[in-house]
Parts: sequence; structure tokens; C-alpha cells
Amino acid sequence: MVSLFQTGPIPDGYRDLTLPEVDDRFFSYRKHLRYAVMLYLFTTVEARLRMLADDVADRRQKPLIGRRFRKLRRERGSKIRLSEDVLDTWAAAYPETAPSVRRFKGTLPLRDWLAHGRYWNPMLSRHDYEVMDVFDIASDLLDAIARAGTVP
Repeated sequence: MVSLFQTGPIPDGYRDLTLPEVDDRFFSYRKHLRYAVMLYLFTTVEARLRMLADDVADRRQKPLIGRRFRKLRRERGSKIRLSEDVLDTWAAAYPETAPSVRRFKGTLPLRDWLAHGRYWNPMLSRHDYEVMDVFDIASDLLDAIARAGTVP
């Protein structure tokens, strides 16, 4: 069996660590990398949803949802909320998107926890979210919105 450090010099931060301590440190690094990727996915999807809402509001071909987004803009300005305004508007205007919206909304406490420093225990619908879970849920939401015909 080859030791972890037999292939080169031992980095300074690892010289005095036992192998289980090195394993623990790398486990922690992997966990935080997963959190960073999940947060990146959430921010990217949120940006896409907000841009889609703006685009739909600017177009005149989708009167029902476009009117709703234009009304939100007038009432809330730049303070449009993702969950209550953008997501609920899509689910109300296109009921076929509601299951995907609900699943994505179930991940928002995870997004809030990741974005605000992870200093509390989040109330999650699931406690075993992995990167691919977040990716799949977000992809399903964007696909459902596209199938509803609201994406140009």
C-alpha cells in the first residue's frame, strides 16, 4: 500500500497530522466544496428565473403571466421575491409547473442556509441533499417552465 505522501514532500499544514486527521480534513474540504457548488447552482437558477420573468413581462405574447409580472414590477419594483412572487406566479399561471415549483421551493431553506453563513440548523424538507439532487430539481423546474411555453 502506498502512503498518501510517498509521492512527494509533505505540505506544511499536514506534516504533524495522522492519516485519520488527514482524512477528516479532506472530508471537510469535500463537504464545503459540495456546499459551494450547490450555492452556485442556486444563484445561477435564481438569476435565470428572474431574467425569464423580466423577459416574459417585456413580451406581449403571453398576456396572462406577462401582465402578472408587469404588475409585480409596478408594485414591488426591484424587491420582487423569488418564492412568493416569481415562483408562485409561474405555478398559478401554469399549473403544470406547480409540482416542479414545489420541489424547488423545498430546497430554498438550503439555499438560504448556504447563502447566509450556515450558522443555524435549517428546517429542510430533506436532510440528505447532494449536488446532483439540487441540479436535478433545478433542471426539472427550468424544463417545466420551458414546456409551459414561457421561455423564448
